[in-house]
Amino acid sequence: MKNKTPILILAAFVFAFAAESALAAPGGFSSSFKHARSSGSVAPFVIILAVPVIIILFICEFCNSSSQKSDLQQQFDCLIAKSNDFEWTNLQPVFEQLMHEIYRYWQEMNKEALSKRMTNDYFHQQNERFLTPWQKEGVMNICRIESITSLQPYAIHVADLNDLKDGITVTASLNAMIKDYVVDKETGKITKASGQLKKGTEYAKKSSSYWTFTRIDGEWKLAEIAYRETDIQYIHTL
Repeated sequence: MKNKTPILILAAFVFAFAAESALAAPGGFSSSFKHARSSGSVAPFVIILAVPVIIILFICEFCNSSSQKSDLQQQFDCLIAKSNDFEWTNLQPVFEQLMHEIYRYWQEMNKEALSKRMTNDYFHQQNERFLTPWQKEGVMNICRIESITSLQPYAIHVADLNDLKDGITVTASLNAMIKDYVVDKETGKITKASGQLKKGTEYAKKSSSYWTFTRIDGEWKLAEIAYRETDIQYIHTL
């Protein structure tokens, strides 16, 4: 997982330091630099030292990202050597179909169909948190993927290369146009809406998410949906 927090913190600190230096003496930064030489201020020297550090951190982050992509491809290559089913061009339509089915059955509140397409733990979690309460409240979630902009592999975990039916987990990054809001079954009035979708509108909006699928008895099951990189948990616990 990418982690740019140290870089951002350091960059923010340096720019804040620079801003304070510019305001510390009349005339802005150039005057403050002259003032620094006469008064012993260390601000310019901190900036001079920090900029190369920031550049180095960015380079390390780039190298780390490239390494993660290389490791991801290597793991897929090992699977592809066993079966072409794991070519991304073959996996992508399988995952897309699952996504569309899950959204359709979710809107229909078809628990039986959802339980067959999710892991047991994830289904029970979603059922207790959303489906059962919604049934009691008399509402339903209108949700549909209108169009998929991109679906790319983000992470993969292989428990045993000799077992292609179990223990293979893939997290995919989805960018799509999605409808997602809750309506009262009787009135049809929108009661809740996700993200920037305002109540009273029915337009699809851009959405980014991370879908994790795991292979159980030769079938792909949804194990998690995360809406930020930092929320991805399932695959990192394996």
